[in-house]
Amino acid sequence: MASNVVTSNGWDLIAAATQDALNAQLAKLPLVNINMKTTQAIVPGLDVVIDLHIRLTAPQLRIRPGSGHQVDVLLPLSGNITLNDALLPIDTGEQVIITTELSEIEAQVTHAPNGAKQTTYHLVIDFERPDAIVDISTTINPLIYAPLVLALKEAIKTAIGKNHQYQVASYTITNNQASQYQALIPYVADFTFVQDSTNAGRSNLLVLMQTVTPIKGSFAFFSPVLAPDQNFAVIMSNKLLLQYYILPALISKIQGMAKNGSAVPGQINVHSIAGQQYMYEIANTGDIALNKDHDPWISQITASIDTNMQALCLFLDAKADVTFLNIHVDAWDRSWLQFSIDNKGNISLVQVKEDKNSSSSLDWWEWLIAIILGPIPLIITAIMDAIVSNNEPDLGGSFATVGQNLVTWPNQKTVILKKITTPNHVVFTLDVNF
Repeated sequence: MASNVVTSNGWDLIAAATQDALNAQLAKLPLVNINMKTTQAIVPGLDVVIDLHIRLTAPQLRIRPGSGHQVDVLLPLSGNITLNDALLPIDTGEQVIITTELSEIEAQVTHAPNGAKQTTYHLVIDFERPDAIVDISTTINPLIYAPLVLALKEAIKTAIGKNHQYQVASYTITNNQASQYQALIPYVADFTFVQDSTNAGRSNLLVLMQTVTPIKGSFAFFSPVLAPDQNFAVIMSNKLLLQYYILPALISKIQGMAKNGSAVPGQINVHSIAGQQYMYEIANTGDIALNKDHDPWISQITASIDTNMQALCLFLDAKADVTFLNIHVDAWDRSWLQFSIDNKGNISLVQVKEDKNSSSSLDWWEWLIAIILGPIPLIITAIMDAIVSNNEPDLGGSFATVGQNLVTWPNQKTVILKKITTPNHVVFTLDVNF
């Protein structure tokens, strides 16, 4: 199996499913019987009357080499075809391979609790459009092949062209970017297929979504994003995590401790990390004076995803000058946190490692260091509460439930969040039950 590579490619949210997982659901679709007579011109001046009596079983997807928007749809068929008066049986086990593209079908317009106009879309195998069927190939006897292809193109469009049961995913977008919860509500979406060159069943369908980023990301996924233990997952860009969950918690907590709380929002921001594509970091732009004894200040505060530890890393460096004793205290703390889900589905952030130190070796100054370092556990607690809280009913899917609510897969009944990891972006591994 090809190695998976987790990347956002510039997209805010990505919903992913394997080819095998999708095909297992498509296999539940009912049979389609086609009984149709048509006249086709094989060559100029030579018409053939074609009488089809065939049965199509459930479609299966086969992601193409190079991938992209096109996909092969395999339709097993049986029955017979009559060319003029010649009856030609089609043996069981034969199949027609249709190269096509998925089509976005607008399903319905709804209104979100905050008044935003929302539209639900289905990604369906669409044979109705004139250019929907890019190509047809089959292993059927060459004598039958040419007229059958002509007849099948017409028959498939007529019989199943509007069959929205041939559905592979559904999602909802909104045109209201003023929503305070816009970070979780897509305003535009697209899709791509990514081939696993060594294990076709592990190839990926990716539903690509932008929520706050003004332009579409890249379609150039050269490796599957799903790991061997994943059939369904959602990827949230680390920028969304940092900017819309961690940054507000940091600002809120530091404002309560700063001498000039109103200035704090302008002193901490999110910026891209040089040399690391699609990776971001929270950092302060200058010293932040704290409203505590001996006038301590935060000289550095950062938050980012540590790709080696695969954890959220928070760093705080606090300093103070005790002038009447001519002592300078420099204390820092670096904490690594990972997401944990208990057997009841409750999410928490768990500290997996901590480093801390101080430049002062005077034991009796520990009280001062404790005062300076006081914000660290409070900041961590605030971030945990902000990220995993599910107390906002209008959110359209909180951090805890974004994986379940983002995309609906065929025949989906329940979606269970199995784990959340942070290899570079945030990966929600899902167990979809049908």
